[in-house]
This record gives sequence, C-alpha cells and structure tokens, in this order.
Amino acid sequence: MSAHPEVNQIHVRKWLTAARMLLSQHDVIRHCDICGWFLSVDHAHLIDPASRELLCACPACVAALAEFEDSSLHHISSGVHCLTDFQMTDEQWSALMIPTGFAFFLRSTPSGGVVAMYPGPEGLSESPVRLATWKAVMDSNPMLETLQPDTEALLVHRMSSPHGYYRVPIDRCHALAGLIKKHWRGQSGGSVVHASVARFFTELRNVANVSPRGHYQA
Repeated sequence: MSAHPEVNQIHVRKWLTAARMLLSQHDVIRHCDICGWFLSVDHAHLIDPASRELLCACPACVAALAEFEDSSLHHISSGVHCLTDFQMTDEQWSALMIPTGFAFFLRSTPSGGVVAMYPGPEGLSESPVRLATWKAVMDSNPMLETLQPDTEALLVHRMSSPHGYYRVPIDRCHALAGLIKKHWRGQSGGSVVHASVARFFTELRNVANVSPRGHYQA
C-alpha cells in the first residue's frame, strides 16, 4: 500500500530540512542567491551592473531571468579566450597608469564608458582610463569593441613573460581579486599570494580557447 500524498510531502520536507542542515555545515556548499536551492561547483553567476555585485544562480533562476528583458541582473557567460596576438606597447600600458602588473577593463553601462580595475590586498580598486590611450589600443585590437557590457572584460597580465591578454567573464576577474585579498600578507603579498596568482593564470590558460587578434568568435 502506498503512503498518503500528504505523508510523502512531510517526509520530503523533513529530508530537505535535514539535508540543508547537514550541507550548511560545510563551507564548500553554495546556494542560489535567488531561490536558495543547492548549487553544483560549476554554477552560473549573475551580476548587477549598478552595484557590481555577483550572485550565484541555479539553472532554473537563470532561465527565468532570461524571460525578463528589463531585468537588472545580467547572466555571465563562461567562455575564456587567450588573445595571442593582442597589441599593447609598454608606452600604452604606462599611459594607462595602472599601479599593478595586472588589471581588467570592461565596458560599464552605469559609467557610460570603459572602466579599469585592479586587485590588491583590500579588494578591487578602480582607475580612470585615458580615452586617447584606450582608443589607440582599440584601434590595434578591434575585438575590444565586441566586449559584452558589464559581463566581459579584457584581463591583462603584464607580470608574465610573454605578457598575457585574455577575454574573460567578469566573474573570473572577481575570483582573482578574491584570492589576492585572501592570501595577501605583509607589504609585498608574500609567497603564497604569488603562487596563487601564478596558479590562477596557469588554470586560465588551460581552459582558454586560443583566439588570434581579429579572429575572435563568441
């Protein structure tokens, strides 16, 4: 004899409650910031361009938000591209006045233009972009005009040899900023943070599609 439907619902609710209590004890478990449901390790992210806040999201919420054209939350794609023929001179980089060896550039809807941001021990800092310099960089790299506003960025790594240039989802940039803030020690950051940054870019290259300049495909 099968159980009464209401009894089954009670058992399901009890199981879900117990599961949430058990899983919430582990820091690695994440929940959807929209509906609260459990998320897999490789889950989607949304961003609020106005606040630049990242939200973790389940597939159902991503699909639901896609139905609203005027939603304030934007879905972040997952594609990573290594721009092997990207052109930027040392003079252009110096003119951008970025105080660190890496930064990312995005087209910001709220700001109405390009924004440069770089990670440090206190998190992300914003730097003004000289329009003349950025225009010169864009003239040499037309793919910059196709960056998706608010959700994609040009990530520049000038501390590597050769220099690295990547077209990445904005959540990758936030992940880099997070690990630097987490592991930074002392004045120079310490060996742990340097190893973490090196590992981040190694993993980024391993998952990246190689896209020569002018041949980027979404």
